[in-house]
Amino acid sequence: MNAQPTYVRPADVEDAISIKASLGPAGIYGCGLTAAQLGWGVKGPEQTIIDIAGLDLGSDVCLADSGSMVLAANAPLERLRLDPLISRQLPWFAEFLRYVGSTATRNQASLGGNLLWGAGDLEVLFAAVDAKLRFAGNGRAQSLGPTVSDQPEDLLISIIVPALQGQRIFVEKLGHRQAFSPSRVVVAGCVGRQSARLAVRLAGHPVATVETPWPMNWPLDDALFAGNAAPYLKSAAHNLLRGHLAQLAQRDMA
Repeated sequence: MNAQPTYVRPADVEDAISIKASLGPAGIYGCGLTAAQLGWGVKGPEQTIIDIAGLDLGSDVCLADSGSMVLAANAPLERLRLDPLISRQLPWFAEFLRYVGSTATRNQASLGGNLLWGAGDLEVLFAAVDAKLRFAGNGRAQSLGPTVSDQPEDLLISIIVPALQGQRIFVEKLGHRQAFSPSRVVVAGCVGRQSARLAVRLAGHPVATVETPWPMNWPLDDALFAGNAAPYLKSAAHNLLRGHLAQLAQRDMA
């Protein structure tokens, strides 16, 4: 434990990686840290914060030749919400960001922080659209999942949202609106002509995903609902998903 926790502002990505290597477990990457601060005591964090908010990780958002969208990991959520390219290409993302924290929180909170926090709403949405995370260590893009949030040693650089032409995306959450706390239930889905990818998080559990043919058969796959989660959370998640999917099925039949 550090007697006097400190903040370090690296000059660039290479400097950040070097500092983290020298500190080992005594140092953590930070950007915004709106959620992490909830667990800190009066004296602040026990580890040295390697502040990556000011690093140049590229443009907040850019459209790749492949049609995918590349988002900088340290981009503040509110800046992404207001970005005109996001509004045009990922309107479902811009709309949902309105319900992620308050405006003040979104001005500080980063996209990467929400995805790696382990309880962020955006992790469910981005899992449903099969977004990839690119880390500095190996440069390879990897899917969201438990192995990602369990690897804080590597520096997240960018998030890649694939081209989603013709896909219908939905997301909804239930939580304690009066407090800054993790949502109790978050559901999301990405539905195409022949398949659907669904994602669910129940309070205190990792994100679960499943791919199923579309139109799909009922009941929903039990793999989406954590086995030891409270029954009322399972019921709420099931009903939210069923409502969204039934609505899409009706539109397809119209």
